[in-house]
Amino acid sequence: MPARSSRRWPSPGAREVLLPILFLPLSIPVILIAVGATRLVAQGAPDGAAVGVLVSCDTLYIAASIPLFLYALEE
Repeated sequence: MPARSSRRWPSPGAREVLLPILFLPLSIPVILIAVGATRLVAQGAPDGAAVGVLVSCDTLYIAASIPLFLYALEE
């Protein structure tokens, strides 16, 4: 019978690295849209289009996060 390892994944070091790896792909679209909206406002253009894209991005994130959170609680 093979010996059982007492080391479990994810280790504390892996947990510290996992959050930034998951957060970066989610934050890049929001940062790019916010920069574009700032540029449009600085040029004097109406800011409604950029805000609409930000709101739709937030709606998508919230709609996806609720089922994923409930799934994570079941595990």
